[in-house]
Formats: sequence, C-alpha cells, structure tokens
Amino acid sequence: MFWYLGVLALKKTPMSLKKRETCDALLIKRPFHQVELGHRTGSTLVTDPRSFEPTSSLAYNAPMEFERLEVERPFSDMGGKGVLRLKGPLVSQNLPDFQNAIRRENVPTMILDMTGVPYIDSAGLGSLVSAYVSRHKSGQRTVLTGVNPRIIHLLEITKMARLFPIFPSLADAIDALSNAGSA
Repeated sequence: MFWYLGVLALKKTPMSLKKRETCDALLIKRPFHQVELGHRTGSTLVTDPRSFEPTSSLAYNAPMEFERLEVERPFSDMGGKGVLRLKGPLVSQNLPDFQNAIRRENVPTMILDMTGVPYIDSAGLGSLVSAYVSRHKSGQRTVLTGVNPRIIHLLEITKMARLFPIFPSLADAIDALSNAGSA
C-alpha cells in the first residue's frame, strides 16, 4: 500500500495523526485511482479524504446509448435508381444495418438520401467508401443527397468528396440523373 500526495506516490510510513496534520499536505490513504487533486492555499495542498466518492459505484467504461440507424426504401425502384433514406448517425454500432441494405440493392445507380444523418464516424466513412468501391467495381454508381455541412466537411478533408456525386436534395438528384440519361 502507498500513500498518495496529488499524483506522487510515497512509501507508507507510520505516522501519528497529529504529525500528519502538521505536514505541508494531507497524505491520503486511498488507492491511486480514487485520489482527486485538492486545491492549493499558498504552498499547502488542501484535501479532505471524506469528500472523495468511491469509484466502485461509478461504472467504468459504461456503454453509451446510441441512436439506431433506420434505412428506408421510399421508392422500391425508380427507373433503375434505387433510393435509400438514412435516419440516424452512421457509426460503428449500426454499420451492419447500412451494409446489409447496400448489399441488397442491385441497381445501376444507388441514391443515398442522408438528410436524416446528423454525423458519421470513421467507421461510417469507411463503410461509405467500401460501398462506393464495391459498387464501382461492378459498374454501379453511388450518389449522396441531403448531406449536411458537417459530413461534407469530413468528406472534403479526407478527399472522399470526389468519389461521390453530391446533390442538395433527393429531387435534384433524381432530376439530374434522369436528365443525364436522356441527354
């Protein structure tokens, strides 16, 4: 067992309570992970061992609640352009839903309506790129619509924006893709 002073560990030595109170700082007899730094008054560190909360009551690495990703098919098939509407964050916890929906679609042009996606993490970005690569290898396109500025910024700084045609809305994408086929 060690005595702890702030973040310094000192070997435990027998000490009377009176002698302990006269020290420049209060030595705390607690495991290191339960020690919190006190405030300084002059050159003295002031702490009260009774004010510490035992960390055993706090969950270590407690799982965060996350929003589910909903993948909807607003139109079953529109002239060869499959549309998937995503609602919720595209993060590592819900990637299987996204990947399964992408794999089920076998259309020449896939439109991902990301209007309801507030953010994506690195795993979500990797999943988008993976979807692009697998569809590109089979001669299919992936188009993004309704992408918020936060995600556009992520795509730009990672140089992934050039992979995807990006449209402001689903209607703009459908219009542009149908006009491109007839021109």
